[in-house]
Amino acid sequence: MAVYKTLKVPKEVLQKSLVIYFNDAEMRKKYEEGRNALVEPREPRELSKDETMAAVHSIERSRIAMSGLALSLLGKRQNMRMVYEVCKLGALKTADVLYNETGVEIQDLKFNLKRLNLEEDEDYKKVIEEYKQKREAGFEGV
Repeated sequence: MAVYKTLKVPKEVLQKSLVIYFNDAEMRKKYEEGRNALVEPREPRELSKDETMAAVHSIERSRIAMSGLALSLLGKRQNMRMVYEVCKLGALKTADVLYNETGVEIQDLKFNLKRLNLEEDEDYKKVIEEYKQKREAGFEGV
């Protein structure tokens, strides 16, 4: 579930708060402890190969979008700290996008990648390579 829905706050408020919390190490630690307290321990959900591959596609598309955002900030000569923070927030956003698009939690995806041994699967390798090339194509000319 999206973090802002769990916390029952407007999305914009959470995003502004995250920027503040991620800039201060002590506040970030408190935030992460609070966030982890919200997550109930549970057994990972087993997914089929097709469901796992759909989740991989979703997360890779989101990574490309976040790379594009980081590149646009670099192109505008933004402070590197700001680009770094956007990338950190991008990881959270990617997990939210994954859940919203597929209903799969990031820990379920990681579990199933190992369970199905997809790191050795040719289809999986082909998908990862395809998205890697798309990301690298975005970096050309920077």
